[in-house]
Amino acid sequence: MKRQHLFYVYIATSIVILAVLIWLTFATPPDSSQLLPAVLFGVLIVFTDTFGVRLPAGMASLLPMTAVAAYLVMGPVPTGWITLAGTLVYGLIRLRWAEPLELPRIEDGKAFTTILTANITIHTTSILVGGTAFQLLGGETPLKSVSLSQILPLTLLGLAYLLVNHLVISPAIATRGVEALRTYLRSLPNLLFYEGGPLIFAPLVALIYLRLGTVQFILFALFVVIASLITRGLAITSGRLERRVKELDSLQAVGQALSASLTLDKILEAIHTQVAALMPARNFYVALYDPET
Repeated sequence: MKRQHLFYVYIATSIVILAVLIWLTFATPPDSSQLLPAVLFGVLIVFTDTFGVRLPAGMASLLPMTAVAAYLVMGPVPTGWITLAGTLVYGLIRLRWAEPLELPRIEDGKAFTTILTANITIHTTSILVGGTAFQLLGGETPLKSVSLSQILPLTLLGLAYLLVNHLVISPAIATRGVEALRTYLRSLPNLLFYEGGPLIFAPLVALIYLRLGTVQFILFALFVVIASLITRGLAITSGRLERRVKELDSLQAVGQALSASLTLDKILEAIHTQVAALMPARNFYVALYDPET
């Protein structure tokens, strides 16, 4: 699939998801008692999506755990809506405050729409498909307890979420080229660790709300917020240090090239090699200034 086709594919799938949610809403209207948990989990979805950990292949966050916990509390329809709405709000936050959040800024409107609709497709489809698998194995919402009979449905819910998540994103990765695909595969263990590991705690999050109440859930959510901020801060600091080390190594390599040879072609080749290691420099040229001409 070509990259320009993704724009239409993800827009089409987002429209389909919206139509499915509207149909489900009319078929099984949500209860008014689900408004409060929808607001609480919706805010948590926006936060966890915004303050994720940046990896070479993309962002890893606690969004999967939050979405699965919301599903175990409210079921498919409210969770589908808040996941879609939360992802949309995150996209607008990224558009407005990308630089303060140290996120890649997207200037092109078409690219932004592609990323936004891709995220909506990824997260909303993942929770709806995972929830369907959960129900097919006898899982019920709201979650009442974690018994032996619930372990298999809960496990399949988490696995289906992760599987659909990465299946939907794989076409976008593939269109970026072989090197991007290799980077994604190298980062896959870390992505699964950051996003798959916390899924174990999703039933606990759901039971905290259902059994202990709103106040205790808000206190737990604050703990999640603090933990996310600390983890993200450590990841940003680590990334800055790693980049600084690469910059110093590149400067050293250029210095060695200068001391080893005064041939202009070799020096420029060394500069190009080191710059390409620091940034995706597809087009590279050096302009030499001649003061006489």
